[in-house]
Amino acid sequence: MHKGKISVIKHTCCVAAVLFMVVHGGTAIMCWECNSIYDPNCNDPFNNFTMALVDCSQRSLPHYPNTPATLCRKVIQKVNNEYRYIRSCGWLTDEKRESECMKRAGTYHVLIQYCNCKADGCNDAPPIQFSFPTQGVVVVASILSYRMF
Repeated sequence: MHKGKISVIKHTCCVAAVLFMVVHGGTAIMCWECNSIYDPNCNDPFNNFTMALVDCSQRSLPHYPNTPATLCRKVIQKVNNEYRYIRSCGWLTDEKRESECMKRAGTYHVLIQYCNCKADGCNDAPPIQFSFPTQGVVVVASILSYRMF
């Protein structure tokens, strides 16, 4: 093969690899799913080393058939001074509330806070993501690698 063609192929592979790493594909949301009653790693601070993100498009509710989950949810319940944490996929949000988190008080010493978010893994601390400056550095590095090959 001609040396110029090999250089173009290498450059194309580098750009494709960068785009594969940087661009997020698909519309399904990925959320953490656990309950601290059954798994103490679900407590705060959250320890996700023992679990994987769940593809919420694979979850469904019987009373909302064919309705995909569109958000992640974290629920904190305080019942008789004991905290419980539930992380899951979510289907509905309260459109009337400006805040993403709501608190509710109930009877018999029950307090509930639930938070909704719309990014993968957001019902935990924010996941490590490429920032725009980091993405820019990766793109510039791929362009410079083109000149090196």
